[in-house]
Amino acid sequence: MAKLKADTLMGNIARYSISHFITKILGAVYGFIKPRMLSPELYGLWNLLNLIPTYTSYIHLGSRSAMQYIIPYNNGRDEAFKNDEIKSTVMLSTFVLNMAVALIIVITALTGKFDITVTAGLLVMVAALIMKWYQEFILSLLKAYQNFRLLTSLNYLMTLLTVSFGIALLFIWGIYGLYMSLLLTCVIVILYIRKTYPINISWQYNSSVFVDLVRKGFPIMIFNFSSILLNTFDRILISHFLDMKQVGYYSFSVTVFTFMIQIPGAAREVMEPELMYEVSSQSKEQILDDFLFKPLVTTAWYLPFMIGTLLIMIPVATPFLFPKYINGIVPAQIVILGSYFFSLSVFTRGIIISNNWQVQAVMLMAAVLVVSIILNIVGIKAGYGISGVACVSSVSCFLLFSALSTMIAIKYDIPCRIWLKRMLPLLIPFSVMCTAVFSLRYVFTHAVTNPYISVALSLIVYLALMTLLIAAAEKKYQHLKALSIMRVLHKVFPK
Repeated sequence: MAKLKADTLMGNIARYSISHFITKILGAVYGFIKPRMLSPELYGLWNLLNLIPTYTSYIHLGSRSAMQYIIPYNNGRDEAFKNDEIKSTVMLSTFVLNMAVALIIVITALTGKFDITVTAGLLVMVAALIMKWYQEFILSLLKAYQNFRLLTSLNYLMTLLTVSFGIALLFIWGIYGLYMSLLLTCVIVILYIRKTYPINISWQYNSSVFVDLVRKGFPIMIFNFSSILLNTFDRILISHFLDMKQVGYYSFSVTVFTFMIQIPGAAREVMEPELMYEVSSQSKEQILDDFLFKPLVTTAWYLPFMIGTLLIMIPVATPFLFPKYINGIVPAQIVILGSYFFSLSVFTRGIIISNNWQVQAVMLMAAVLVVSIILNIVGIKAGYGISGVACVSSVSCFLLFSALSTMIAIKYDIPCRIWLKRMLPLLIPFSVMCTAVFSLRYVFTHAVTNPYISVALSLIVYLALMTLLIAAAEKKYQHLKALSIMRVLHKVFPK
């Protein structure tokens, strides 16, 4: 039975992660089409406007986060009868909260002294905010009930709609086409959800249930929101101290960063409901090993394949494909390096939430955010521009992982010697990756005059080196063998 659960979990992670991977490839293609068809100023505006639905998705005050974890917890204790009231209370409460915020944004858009492009964008984001309220509520239910097959299909649907509508309408109407694409995608996704996943809402409302959910979920929500702020506040600072064109250049690097962290994020979403189900029956040591150490090791050893490949290719691919965004090459490379540590920090969340350590974690994250803001302002004032912002962003990712992992060690009362013995090996693949990438680029750039041949040779040697490194690591970390290509394909496409 334990092996069956492990296989099911691994299969869910593989299918859901690969759906993220495939859809993000399509999304990345679409993301790189936008800067080709928009000026850096409009591309920067689009990225800033998208922060509105990103930030407002946390209006639920943590009630939806608590619901996502309490439902599988109740199911694990044979108390599923409590879930109907929870679902209806969350749905009604979050609707009212979203409508209140939507009204504030509408008033701001109509009374503010914005040009027509900004005003139209704000109003579109209001409509998207309301529709995404329903989408995100359903997505939370699907994750709570571990219905990752439907989540996988929704990943594909949303990406295909966004890309197809976006490309066609962007070509016809420019940034206004992006506005229309967002609205059409939201409408069709909602119709698909209602057809494939009809939910029975009892329309019960219990204010005490909502208060209790907020009490339990608010620390989770603040924890997640703090993470989002760490990843997005740099764009706000750039728009304030520099200009919209620099936001556009920097957004080019953020697109690559977002792509990089999708697989660790998808794995976390699959694992956390399972963690909440197992937390009452497994020992703390087993939980820590299964849901922290093993995912950290797996991510640390496999992520350099993607990071190193991008680091090698970006300097040559960008001038050829995106000549207007050459100024974003160096920031992109720096931000990609930081994605390594941010991806590791993703797996600390489940342990923190399952132990109700969110408040302490938020304090640490707030400290990292404050340091990041101060360093960014100093760097921008000193003239380091978006490259300086990228450096601060990557350093913040390292500080974030260090702070959260150290907190877990202290809370679990793990001796420093033992903790360092588990954590320091995570730096080996990162160090090898950095040394190999920059050494190969230096050697082949000077040995081969053709830049494309130079990149191809660098990439071949790098991937061969990392494959040998993984083979060596499998002798110490047996669970790495589970992610061999043939095993993953078997999980995704079982006979």
